[in-house]
Amino acid sequence: QSRWVSLRSTLMDKGGIVDSLQSVAEFGMVIYSGGSEDPAQCVKLVTVQPALNNFMALDAAYPQMPLGMGTPTDKALDHVVTTLPITNTALLDTATKPVYVVLATDGAPNDACGGGGLLGGPGAGDTAVQQRVIDVVTKGTQAGMEMYVISIAGDDTALQQHLEMVAKATASQTPPFVPATKDELVNNFRKIVGSASCQIDLHGKVLDGKECAGKVSLNGVDLTCASDNGWKLLDPDTFELTGSACTSFTSSASMVSATFPCEVF
Repeated sequence: QSRWVSLRSTLMDKGGIVDSLQSVAEFGMVIYSGGSEDPAQCVKLVTVQPALNNFMALDAAYPQMPLGMGTPTDKALDHVVTTLPITNTALLDTATKPVYVVLATDGAPNDACGGGGLLGGPGAGDTAVQQRVIDVVTKGTQAGMEMYVISIAGDDTALQQHLEMVAKATASQTPPFVPATKDELVNNFRKIVGSASCQIDLHGKVLDGKECAGKVSLNGVDLTCASDNGWKLLDPDTFELTGSACTSFTSSASMVSATFPCEVF
């Protein structure tokens, strides 16, 4: 299969990423290409706003074949940063919706309308365009965006090196996921989306090293602290359900409870 078909299948097949997780994660989409010969249309976007149970809207909008040539990654990411509610901040006693952006790309960023060429021509993979990608990721990260990179670069080492620099500009600085097969691509998305939906905001902060003084339960069953199949504290005010606990949480309606002694919270 082509990389386009593999990516679309991973996301949109029955039982795939979107279908299986759409009830717990609000999926949106931005697909981009180099637009047309009209200088005023330097980027062509297909966008769907995030929402729960969004499979039908995404499936209808997601093209079966690539939009066209060109990879204006900087412009597409700028659209995401300036139009999505990317600020991951919370006020006390306010429900939060952390926003995660996943960039999956197999092409070096370029800008046909801004002087960069396409398909190996002058400006293809232009360093100035690459820097604009890093700059807009930095801007989004400073605003609170959590972003992960999936590299479908194949044997393009120059693109892989660029995507590693992009990943370093993200909040977590997680290196790019580099799937070699469709199954690995599926697992990459599940890891990213699953970890996002299994992270829970606390209305306060836990003292460093004291998290296991608290108790977290899932549907009335106590979970093991600092466990790969229980829960872990990510930062003073966020904990994550892990392994089998995360799987149970995302597969059906669930109730999570967390309590901590006053002297550590």
